[in-house]
Parts: sequence; structure tokens; C-alpha cells
Amino acid sequence: MRKRGTALALALALLGALALPAAAHDTRRPGQGNRISAGTYYSGYVDPDGGLWMWGRGDDGELGDGISGDRDIQTVPVKVLDNVVSVSASEGDDDGGMYTAALQADGSLWTWGTADYGMLGNGGGGNAVGGWVEECQNVPVKILDDVAAVSCGRSSAAAVKTDGSLWMWGPVYLDGFIRVHTTPIKVMDDVAAVDCGYLNTAVIKTDGSLWAWGASVMVGNGYEGNTTMGSNLHQTIPVKLLDDVAAVSCGSSFSAAIKTDGSLWTWGTNEYSQLGVAGGGDTTIEGFTFQSVPAKIMENAAAVSCGYGNIAVVKTDGTLWTWGWNEYGQVGNGEKGEGSGGWRGLIQETPVKVLDNVSAVSCSMSHMLAAKTDGTLWTWGTNLGGTADLDSTTITRPAQVLINRQAPDPTPSGGNKFTDVKESNWFYQQVQWAVEREITTGTTETAFSPNKDCTVAEILMFLYRAYGSPQAGGANPFSNLNGTEWYAAPALWAYERGLIDGGAFNASALCTRAMVVEYLWKLAGSPSAAVAHFDDVPGSASFTRAVNWAVENGVTAGVAPGRFGPDMVCTRAQIVTFLYSALA
Repeated sequence: MRKRGTALALALALLGALALPAAAHDTRRPGQGNRISAGTYYSGYVDPDGGLWMWGRGDDGELGDGISGDRDIQTVPVKVLDNVVSVSASEGDDDGGMYTAALQADGSLWTWGTADYGMLGNGGGGNAVGGWVEECQNVPVKILDDVAAVSCGRSSAAAVKTDGSLWMWGPVYLDGFIRVHTTPIKVMDDVAAVDCGYLNTAVIKTDGSLWAWGASVMVGNGYEGNTTMGSNLHQTIPVKLLDDVAAVSCGSSFSAAIKTDGSLWTWGTNEYSQLGVAGGGDTTIEGFTFQSVPAKIMENAAAVSCGYGNIAVVKTDGTLWTWGWNEYGQVGNGEKGEGSGGWRGLIQETPVKVLDNVSAVSCSMSHMLAAKTDGTLWTWGTNLGGTADLDSTTITRPAQVLINRQAPDPTPSGGNKFTDVKESNWFYQQVQWAVEREITTGTTETAFSPNKDCTVAEILMFLYRAYGSPQAGGANPFSNLNGTEWYAAPALWAYERGLIDGGAFNASALCTRAMVVEYLWKLAGSPSAAVAHFDDVPGSASFTRAVNWAVENGVTAGVAPGRFGPDMVCTRAQIVTFLYSALA
């Protein structure tokens, strides 16, 4: 399982000085925290309450549970931190490089794991000994405040602060040099998102432009790097690659970006067909094919994550597509092992659909993690725990991760009573959950009417029941309610909770996406959240803070790259999905 392909060997030969193995990768969206992250041999998950759960290998303290050294694999997820909004797990190998970073709701950034190359940002050193007699930090240590986003590469790490400044630590390319920094240093302003790769870094600036630097074979600027470090192999000063970028992910020796129009672009090495480009690339060096500049390969992409030689893309319809290196079953198509790729192992050359209703994905060398819109978590590839199938060393198709050894969602006790809700529907589990919680009984005894537009009266009734149908007090503030209407109690309760204003109550008004997230946000206590960048959500809008909160907490991710759709009317199926994501 520790096998590395010759891409790294080639990269080491090309790079010469300071050769450090592969990078970290998780889904990148400006202003959105990563609630799942797959490291090489371990995983992290942030639950809806902010609890951070870790599982897998932990020799180097990368799990943060206070244990390191020669230990058994942690097959059952263990909770290591509270009040977390984002996690980033790194990729390492036999030489180390396993470390983790977590961002708490108050903006504090915490790191733990391998302490070599200054990658923890804590000034160097740790509190324990790891699996290869190296220093490690096996419990979280705080290194920064006012942080909005974080990314862990194999050696370098980066954080974006709330003021848009970019800070890095570990081996950092800067101003024509690469130096090891054991504490964070400021390297750039006006940054919205960052991802660290093998020996490269990519950022999306606040104007949507994509900038990259590092080893030239990975940067995507046509190998036209400066020569400060010799041999024209390093771009040590940031170079602009693309405009109108919404997301970026850096893999071990390749990268991918999604533009605001939903187009997916890739560049870098292509030995595992991970780029998805016709002909394999535009440049050949010593028998290896590269794509030297970004190439467009797909439409309708919403999220992307790059691994060692594999890639995963969530499309705007919620389907998950994967391709590339598949030696450990990490593609998720039911296959694994040696194949047509020879020494490279089995390769999936074209995108294959592996899941529906996916909201986020994280890709590593050995496995993948995916979060579905129903709140469930799924994994496949090398089996390092977290699933019911603990006897299998590999899982070639998605299997549900179990937190606390139980599936996170209840199984309906009464069975499905609706003829218009099928088990194959994307909203099936959400509807059953709502029925189980007595949030809804349907429009008739046998019909839920999932595609019917949801009215204000209906959404308030759903919320009222979800919160236990409390008795409202005080005077009636509505001129057109006499208290006998079926929606009277929910309306009075909603007024008392500050969800709606008094006056004339328009029960038949249709509920929009902006309205439902604002209701849920207010019921959650109107908390602050990192800015979610949507072209149709102006900063001055009344619902902007609610949208930020909904995105950060996994309630919704928008309807398309750069679009939230605040005025779109919600169906009854969409409404129960919102409630499920926020309350289940």
C-alpha cells in the first residue's frame, strides 16, 4: 500500500534540490469550509454540531487523539475537537508528512501530526515520537487566529485570514527562493481560496483570478518559470493562469480548476490519465506526457478534488464522477489492482459515475470520501476503518461511514406510505426522516407531493413541528388571522421567534431559497460565518449572512458555481432536504 508511482521519481529528478513527497487535497470552494478530508491513510469529518472525528492510521499523531508511535489502526472514528468548521488532512508516505489542520468557529487554527519541515507552523518540534522515530504533535496546538480557510500540502501548508491575507509555513517558495519557515509568514493579499500541492501552491484571488507557483511541471504556465533556482524548473513568483475561477485543487503532480461557468480545467502530469485530456497532453519529457497549460475537459462541474493520480468531480446535478489511478479501488467503480496500466496499476481512463446526490468530495492516494445531500458520509478504496465492513482491506464501491458505530440518520419505523416517493428518489430519506419526526404527514395519506411549490404557511408549519409545536403567547400581530386557521399557531410562533413580521400574513406566498435559509439561520441564533462568494448574493442583502451560515454548515452549496439562486421557489422535497441538512 505504500507504493509510489514513477511520477514522483521523475519529479524528484527534475526538481533536484529539496525533494519532498506528495501533497494534500480536498474540495476547495472560496469561503466554504471543508467538512471532509481524506489523507493518505486516514480521514477527518466535521459533524453538523462541529465535532471533528478522525480515523485510520495514527503513527505520527495525525489523528490528534493523544496517541502516536507504533499503534493499531483506529477503525472506529474518534472525536478529537469541538467547534470545528473545516479540516484538512495531508498526504504523506513512508518518510512521514502526515499532519492535520482544523479551523474552529472562532477563527483559531490548530495543527497536529508530523513536525518535520516546519509543517505544523508551531515553531518546530512536537510532544511525542511518531512511527519512524521522528518528532510529532499528537494533540492539537493553536498556531493562528482570524483564519477563514486552510490547506495542508505534503510539506507546505497555507491559511487565508479573514482579511484576505495568505500565510504559509513549511518549505515556502517566495521571491525567487524556497526556504523552510517553522511559523506562518505572510506571502500575499486579496486571497479568497488556497490549495497546496506536491511542490506547488494555487490561490484564487478575490477578483476570481487563479495564480500558481512552485515546481514548473505542476504550475501550468507552460514551464516558463524563472531560473533563480536553476534549470528553469521552478516558478518561484506567482503567475496568473486563469480568470473567473470558482474552485481549485492541487494533486500530487497535477491540478484542476472550475471556472464560474462550470467548466473544468486540468494541467500537469498525466501518467494515470487523470487529466482527462485527449491525447494525454501537449508536452513530452523523458517519455512522460504533460499538459503544460490548463485544458478544458468538462462542463457542469460544481466541485473537484485531486489525489495522487486520481480525480473526483461533483457535477451540478449532484452526480459524482471519478477516474485515474485505481490500484486500491479508489475510483469506486468496483475494480482494483493491476491492470492495463502495467506498473501503474489499474487505470480508469474515462470518467465513471459512482454516486448520486453528492455535496462534497475529498480525494487521496488510497481512498476517497464523499458527503451526500442527505447528510450521510461515504468512503471507498483502502479500508482504514469507519465502515461496517471492518474485515475488508479494500472497498471498491462506496460504503457508508458510521460515526459512533451507528449510521447518522434514523431508519423510518413506519415504512414508506407515499406512492409518489420512491426509494430511488434523491429526496427519499429526507421525506422519511420528516415523517418520522412528525414534521409532515404529506398532502394526503398516500401522497407527499414532492414537486409541489412550498408555501410560507407550509414551511412555517414544518419548522413549528420540528421545534416541538410550542405554544405561542402574546397578542395576535396579524390583521388577517383569527386563530382558527391551520397555520395560525406556526405563524404566531414564527412571529415570536423573529422569523416573520406582523401585519397581513400571506399564507399562500411561495417560499424561496433565501427565505428558508434565513428562517433556519435565525432559529440557529443568527451566528456569524465566513463569506460565501455568490454572484447573486450581494453583501447588502438581508439574507446574505444566512446564506453564509447555510453554506458553511453544509445546509446547501448553491445551485451552480457562483450562484445561490436566492429567488428560486422551493418544492416540498427541497424544503425537507434543507431541514434535514440543518436539523438531522
